[in-house]
Amino acid sequence: MAIKIFFGLPTTVDREEEISEWAIEKNLPYEKAVNDWFRKILSYSLQEEEGSCFFKSLIQEKLSKRIELPKIRFQMYVERGNKLPLILIEEEYVIGLKSRQPFFISDTLGEHIGKGFEKYYDYEYIGMKRV
Repeated sequence: MAIKIFFGLPTTVDREEEISEWAIEKNLPYEKAVNDWFRKILSYSLQEEEGSCFFKSLIQEKLSKRIELPKIRFQMYVERGNKLPLILIEEEYVIGLKSRQPFFISDTLGEHIGKGFEKYYDYEYIGMKRV
């Protein structure tokens, strides 16, 4: 099973203005700019520095273990005719670096990831679903 973490629109005026300015600069419709900006943020948040990245830090914070991430990628979903961003985590488990044991990504941990992303990157966390 995979995990989908759904997001809505930016939650702060600063983020909205940043995206609007970028949309004007790139001559993009706002909806496309919202999703493209989210994709950029997601890509950036998966870049590792000194063996960690945003997602690893969020998960390790809860598990108190160093882990290896499953594949994580950007997708979109449609809600009331609007395309909105989502994060697809392709497996329900992370792998412990030392033990090589799988650790289940619980609903609580999935929600922690969504809320952490919302807090740090200013996109509304909507919810998660296992697919």
